[in-house]
Amino acid sequence: MRFLCGNISIEEAAAAAQEEESGMRKPKTYRQQTMETCGPCCILMALTAFGREPRDMGRDRYARREADLYKSFRCTDFMGMTGAAVAHVLARYGLRVTLLHESEQLIENRGGYFPQGMYNALLAEHMHRIGQGGFSVEAGIALDTDRIRAELAADRMTIVQCFIPGDADGIHDHVLHWILVYGWDGSVFRACDPLSGRIALTDRELGAMMITPAGASAIAVGEHGAM
Repeated sequence: MRFLCGNISIEEAAAAAQEEESGMRKPKTYRQQTMETCGPCCILMALTAFGREPRDMGRDRYARREADLYKSFRCTDFMGMTGAAVAHVLARYGLRVTLLHESEQLIENRGGYFPQGMYNALLAEHMHRIGQGGFSVEAGIALDTDRIRAELAADRMTIVQCFIPGDADGIHDHVLHWILVYGWDGSVFRACDPLSGRIALTDRELGAMMITPAGASAIAVGEHGAM
């Protein structure tokens, strides 16, 4: 993983210039304000890329927007937002949104990662948002880096659920986390991480991060006219 913000190397500066020349759609990079708000942060970054939010909204407005989104769409029994909640919010802005998951169940509980009561509540919240409609769902699919590349080639960014080191939930030493993958330059994925800023991920790195106890999950988002 390479970080593309702050003091960057000559190689990274060249890569950033290549993004500009390729016409790659780039979101504004923001940092999540709390340990729970990676979902709202990714939503707002995606909205800047598609012109639904101003790129220069400023830190104070951003903090208010992130807090409002989280308050309105967070899970009641689990810190963070479900993929269906993220998809639901994006669809409200007139974007074409598809919730992708490798399992027909849409959320798995591999290894008993979630306490059973929490998992039941999480699944109920997820299904509630799906029932509200506004976006499509593809479940039981092969969701891997090839699918992420295919979405990017069709001018659709993907908000990808990852499994990363951390103890934000006070229970585990790895936690679920959303990042926004906005491009593939032929060698690395370009992404905005609400924790780290702009990053580059190899195919292997992103593929490994997508292996989570909830199953591989992502939200593809683009304009309705995209291929």
